[in-house]
Amino acid sequence: MKNNIFKILMIFSALLVLLSVGVFAEGSGELDVNMTLPSPIVEGSILNWTWNASDSVGNVTIALFMSASDTANSTEVLIANFTNVSVLNTFYTFPSIDAVVLEDSAKYTVDFIATINQSGTTADTDEVLGTAQTNVILGRTTPDQPTTTTTSGSMLEDAGVLTYTVNGSETTGCTIAFLSGGSPRFTGSNTYAMTHSGNSCTYTIDKAVLSDGTYDVYVQSSDGADGTASARIDLNLNLAASNSQDLSAEVQTSAAQNATGAKIKENIGIIAIILIVVVMMMNQKGGRRR
Repeated sequence: MKNNIFKILMIFSALLVLLSVGVFAEGSGELDVNMTLPSPIVEGSILNWTWNASDSVGNVTIALFMSASDTANSTEVLIANFTNVSVLNTFYTFPSIDAVVLEDSAKYTVDFIATINQSGTTADTDEVLGTAQTNVILGRTTPDQPTTTTTSGSMLEDAGVLTYTVNGSETTGCTIAFLSGGSPRFTGSNTYAMTHSGNSCTYTIDKAVLSDGTYDVYVQSSDGADGTASARIDLNLNLAASNSQDLSAEVQTSAAQNATGAKIKENIGIIAIILIVVVMMMNQKGGRRR
C-alpha cells in the first residue's frame, strides 16, 4: 500500500515538473515590449521599442498609433507599421509634417500593437497590446504670428469683440493678455483664454472682468508645445460708457413705466366719472316715470 502511494506521489511530482518546464518554455517566447519616447517629439526624433523574447521568435511587427483630443486627429491614426523585425529592438524616425500630417499638441496619446510570429506560420501568431503613453508633446512646427485688423488706439466698449487670425493647422488655442507695460506674458492676472475656431481666435470684452483704461494687448497662438506672440496694440476700454448707457436705459424704462401707470390712473378716473353720470341720468328718468 505504501509503495503504491509512493509511486503515485512520484508520478504526480514528475507531472508537475513537466508542466512547469512547458510553461516556462512557452513563456520565454512571449513579448514584453517597452516603448521609449522623446519629449517633445519633433521631426527626426527617434522612437524606440525594445523587448525580450526567446530565440524562437520568427518575426515581430509593430503598429504605431497616435491621437490628440484637441486636434483633428481625435481618434487613433495609424502612423507607421514595422514589419519583419526579427531583432530585439527597433527604431522609428519621426517624419516631417509633409510625410505624416498631424497637428502639434501637448495632449497626444501614443499606443502600439506588437505582433509576434513564433514559427513563421500564420497559425502561430500572438498580439501584444502596448501600454499607451499620454500627454505626449508633438512639436514639429511653430504657430504663425496672430494678426488683427483692430488698429492700435482703438476703443472698445462692453461686449466688443476682438478677432485675431491664426494658422488653424498649427494652432490648438490662443491666450489674450491685457497688460500695463512690461514684456508680453500669457500667465497670471489679466490673461484669458480665447475662443479658437478654424483660422481665428476671438475674445468678447466683459465689463465684469475688465476695467476702464488703456492696455497693451498681446495674443499668443499655441500648439500646446510652443507659442508665438502677436504684435502689441494699444486698446482703450470705455466700459463706463456702457454702464452709463445701461443706467440711461434703466431710467428711461422707469420713466416709461411711471407714465404708463399715470395714464392708467387717469383713464380709471374718466371711466368712474362716466359711470357716475350714467347712474344719475338713469335715476332722473326713473323719478319722472313715478
